[in-house]
Amino acid sequence: MEDEVVDPHLNLFRRYGLSFDSQEEENNVTHAFINTLRLSDPRVTRLVLTHLVQEIGSLAVDWSDIGWGLQRPPLSPSAFQNRVMLAISPDGYQRPGASDESGPEIKLAAQPNTEIAETDADSGVEGRGVPDAWIYTKRTSTLCISIEVKVRGGVDPLQIERHKRTHFRGEGITFENLDLRWRDLSRTLDDAYYEYPNQVLTEFLSFLSAEGLSATLCFDAATIHRAGGSLPEDCMLQVLDGVRSQLGLAEGEIVRAIRQVLVFRNFEAVGNIEMWLEGEPPHVNTYLSFGTAKAGAEYNRLRMPDQIERLLEGLAQEVVRRRFIEAARATGRPFFWTVYDRLIRAQYTDWTGRKHAEIEEILRTMDKAVPSDAATCFGEDQKIPCEELDRVRKGLGLLHRGGEIRSGPFQGYRLFARAYLGDLRVPAYDRSPSDVLPELVNQCVTWYRILRILSGED
Repeated sequence: MEDEVVDPHLNLFRRYGLSFDSQEEENNVTHAFINTLRLSDPRVTRLVLTHLVQEIGSLAVDWSDIGWGLQRPPLSPSAFQNRVMLAISPDGYQRPGASDESGPEIKLAAQPNTEIAETDADSGVEGRGVPDAWIYTKRTSTLCISIEVKVRGGVDPLQIERHKRTHFRGEGITFENLDLRWRDLSRTLDDAYYEYPNQVLTEFLSFLSAEGLSATLCFDAATIHRAGGSLPEDCMLQVLDGVRSQLGLAEGEIVRAIRQVLVFRNFEAVGNIEMWLEGEPPHVNTYLSFGTAKAGAEYNRLRMPDQIERLLEGLAQEVVRRRFIEAARATGRPFFWTVYDRLIRAQYTDWTGRKHAEIEEILRTMDKAVPSDAATCFGEDQKIPCEELDRVRKGLGLLHRGGEIRSGPFQGYRLFARAYLGDLRVPAYDRSPSDVLPELVNQCVTWYRILRILSGED
């Protein structure tokens, strides 16, 4: 029977019929957020707001006396003793002067709470500000909180100034937090759930996860679907920071070539570390890739063909072979090599994972004979045990800098080699990042040490 959690439309806050790959408008997200607080224990509201603005914790607030508004403010917001402004967005507050030439209104588009301009000619702070939500004390004038919400991009400083001028006039703001990110808020809500659990909070956190706004709190079905095979961004950054810290590397000595690839620039590495969220049930798979270098001064120090050249040199040296086998055995895990072709024409690379017979057919169109002892040394269907390094050398040697293909469906492409060594797996489904990510960091450190050996560095 299918688990209900895989259907996002069953979520309390998700509009029925909206594509899973479409994002809700900010009005609907604001509505969900405010109603989550409104329907939860008042202590949830206190915990969340005092975490977002610590000064609120020192105020004498009756948290059972809270009013709520969506774009409709209380009477006379400026008359409240404590006037707070919050802004929640994916990318934070765009400080004046930090935006590009397109201007904040273009860069920070998609604002359904259209504000009423007092003059059509003025694009600055003139105009009426319409914040997305309000939270305030009803029977006293203790606290009034104005909230601006964005579900894409960052917060426009001019819009914040309009809110202040429209609703707080000369009194100004007592406290503010304009750089609040949805991921930080989701962690706070998760903390609140563990202290004051309720089903509405559960639904809202799942809703944020499906919207791609939440920090990764659990590798649930919605998170895995939206990640699309890659590790979620916040998790990838934590892994990057963890590996950098364990290895004592400087900022520029480890970078990401693309979302799921770690590149080391502190030595001439023959490969990179890749990690993918895949399988059923889902797990994180980490491995080394060789001959897949991304060109550019900020990425690999060795170009793609030079990686394979250096790897072949290393595999021919007895000391490298011995140290590699020792390091692989020390993990207590079975590793396998897979050797592939890599076809390139102009700037396009064909990454298809072909089987042995398909690669052999390409070689045949190039009038290249495949020796009998190399027949099982390449192809997706040939998993080579990690210690059988002669097979790896033969496979790479046949494909490396193979020349131009002059006939057949790949005419005009040039033949190169690539290889993968893996894999190490960490179970992910229904586990929290705090359980999964430390294991990933340790695996990456292991791969780093093996990569240095194969690069002839250790």
